[in-house]
Parts: sequence; C-alpha cells; structure tokens
Amino acid sequence: IIVKEAEKVRTVSKEGKTVARNLLLGADAAVLAYAQTLDYKEAVRLLRPYRDYNSALALMAAGYNHTALDVMEGLDGDDPRVCYLRAVILARLGMEEDAARYLELSIALQPSMEHRANLDPELYEIVQNRNKLKKDYYE
Repeated sequence: IIVKEAEKVRTVSKEGKTVARNLLLGADAAVLAYAQTLDYKEAVRLLRPYRDYNSALALMAAGYNHTALDVMEGLDGDDPRVCYLRAVILARLGMEEDAARYLELSIALQPSMEHRANLDPELYEIVQNRNKLKKDYYE
C-alpha cells in the first residue's frame, strides 16, 4: 500500500500539482516507498523542506552527506537515532573521532544501538577500535 501511495505522489508531482505529502502519506512512508525503489533523490526532493530525521536520512542515502549533517544540527541531540545517524554521516565524511563520540552517545541513550552498529559497514572501523579498547580495558 505504501508503494501505491508513493506512486500517487509521483503521478501528481509529474502533473506539476502541489502535493500535500503529509496528508497523502506520512514522511516516513514516503522515504520507505522511495527507498524500496532506491529512488533516494526523489525522497530528497519530497522531504528536503521538512529538515527532519527522515530528510537527513534521505539526504545521506542519496550521498549528500554534508547537507545531511547540516540538517542534523537542528535535531534533538538526546534522540539515540539522531546520534546514531550523525555517527554514520560523520564516518562517511572521514571524521572518525566525532563519529565515535556520537556512536557512544547513541549507545548510552539506547544500548541496542551497539548491536546495530556491529552490522553497519560505515561504522566497522569505529566498532573494531571500540571493541579493542573495551578488551584492553578489561584485560
């Protein structure tokens, strides 16, 4: 159903009409629908005005990491998802120390983020360094 609703957005958009995205489908559904089709640039086009978590996620997925990081500046720093996404973006930008700091914060706020980080290729090196430090500390 989400993909069908996304198709409505795409059809209306091609006709040049203004789309009331929040009424037609939620921002989460728009990202999910376009992510399923790997059309991240369309998700960015739809979500850019919101400057929220979903727009930052779409920007990152489309490769606009600096812009995604800019959007992250205005989001809740106490939200573990925000901290985690910021860590991923910073890692993509080669800012490993800052990425590690935000990863630690996300894990402190929500311990399950540790498991998630173990599965994330962007955070591989940071997680390996973190695990080594933990091992060295406990030996």
